[in-house]
Amino acid sequence: MTIHVTTNEDIRKAIRRGLRLPVRFVRDNLLEGPCASAPEDHCERRCDYWNLRGRERTRFRSRFHDVIDALKSQQRIVVWTSGLWSDRLKLWALCAWRLRYRPDHPDLDIVILGDAPEDGFSRGFVHVKPADARRGLDDARALSRTRVQHMARSWRKVSGRSPVLSTEGGRADRARKDLVELGTHQAAFLPRVDGSKLTLSRIDELLFSCLGKDWSTPVDVLMHRSSAGAELLKLG
Repeated sequence: MTIHVTTNEDIRKAIRRGLRLPVRFVRDNLLEGPCASAPEDHCERRCDYWNLRGRERTRFRSRFHDVIDALKSQQRIVVWTSGLWSDRLKLWALCAWRLRYRPDHPDLDIVILGDAPEDGFSRGFVHVKPADARRGLDDARALSRTRVQHMARSWRKVSGRSPVLSTEGGRADRARKDLVELGTHQAAFLPRVDGSKLTLSRIDELLFSCLGKDWSTPVDVLMHRSSAGAELLKLG
């Protein structure tokens, strides 16, 4: 038996329509809010961050544990993902948790679909057709144990207490470059130290640059025809 898991809503729809297969999925953008290395802690933090209560919290937990149960099993797991950074973070988490439950055989197959934006951060969707899913099933490739370990290590770095940019040795390897790219993106949402004073975050600077004397709607700000507006839309 093969269990299908995806990190992306658009891919989930394509799999359901193109292959008529059940696929496990948790709708959650990990680029926003806190994460935790351990799955149980992570689930509760995400529920708290999105302020999920009652049935919504129960539904989120149920879908999350469906994924965890798959990772605990001895069945073949196919993970469908994209080049979006939100999907990359989820893939790191899946690798870490698969390794946690099956340290000797953290076997995962992976299918990458969709045309993600160039930087991988802007726009949280990918263009995927049912036919892409049908072709993708034949292109599934196994992740090596070493690759799973590398992704798991990146997840622990992102979700741990240490800053995301800190890493042992400081080598310019693939994992280091990924963490630097992610950290650079996230830094745009935080205030910065300029000399001896604290300044606005980059995203706040862009927001104020797109405001005029007249009343502006959120759409006016995001679609502002300027270099600041283009950069703001890219971060959004």
